[in-house]
Amino acid sequence: MTKHFSKKIIISLLITLTLGYFLLRQTDYKNILLLFTKINYNYVIISFIFYFLLTLIRTLRIKLLLRSRIRIKDLFATVLTNNLVINILPFRIGELSLPILLKKYSEVPKKEGFLLLLYLRTIDMLVILFFLLFVVLFLSGNIIQLKSISYILIFTLLLFIITLLFKGDVILSRLKNFSSKKRDSKIFNKIFIYTDSLLPIYKFYKDTIGKTLVLSALIFTTLIFAFGFILNAYPIDLTYLEVLTISLIIIVTTSLPINGIAGIGILELGISSFLTSFGIEKNLSIGIAFNYHLIYLMFIIFFGSLSFLYLHNKE
Repeated sequence: MTKHFSKKIIISLLITLTLGYFLLRQTDYKNILLLFTKINYNYVIISFIFYFLLTLIRTLRIKLLLRSRIRIKDLFATVLTNNLVINILPFRIGELSLPILLKKYSEVPKKEGFLLLLYLRTIDMLVILFFLLFVVLFLSGNIIQLKSISYILIFTLLLFIITLLFKGDVILSRLKNFSSKKRDSKIFNKIFIYTDSLLPIYKFYKDTIGKTLVLSALIFTTLIFAFGFILNAYPIDLTYLEVLTISLIIIVTTSLPINGIAGIGILELGISSFLTSFGIEKNLSIGIAFNYHLIYLMFIIFFGSLSFLYLHNKE
């Protein structure tokens, strides 16, 4: 284990312990366990069905970008295993498991796997920003400053991402041409080799942007439904817009590069804060946040572990 990774583990542990302690001091852990008896498990089952559906769509998205080189069953297990690692390791380090898993179990070159991961996360960020823009339009109300800041930030990010997606090959080509003139330098020579190898793969991905965007929009719509049904399983009354807002908060907080162990702490803080702002009593809000995360983690760990065992035995 490297020193860099050890530091991340320590920081994540501190985040989890600090936020966990702060939140648990404001509630009784018995309330978290008691909520298991008050949940409408029909909604939980429906939520899990949506989760499997979005996993299938994620699988189809990767299959599209890899030109159908992998059997759907193996790729589905790979996606579930990848999701397990992402949700357990701190600082989103688990994201890097996708190219590693694709290389190990499907013989996809690591370089292609890393570019695939970068491309997918860029598309995901674009879709999340569109959903956030929708929420800002409806929730910022008459707070002009919030609207202005949110619009400027979101539109800047959207413009940057769209430029990368649709003009990334132009940027890479110019970088390649510039570095080719300075190949006597080791740094520019490496840049030339890197851009030269990336361009063909990038151009293929560019041809699939339309289909990838549609699948990504379906993924996040399905994810919102999955989160929404779990939230509706609790004895609280939320509007559709409030459910959408909290679902987006869950998506954003679980995507943060700085996080606690298994996301514990920051996710609970985000969910409980918004539930409280929507009029739910603080003690209940914190209990729901922890209870929700426990259910989600148990589900992820169980099916992720089964998928890993399937891939390992298949090897």
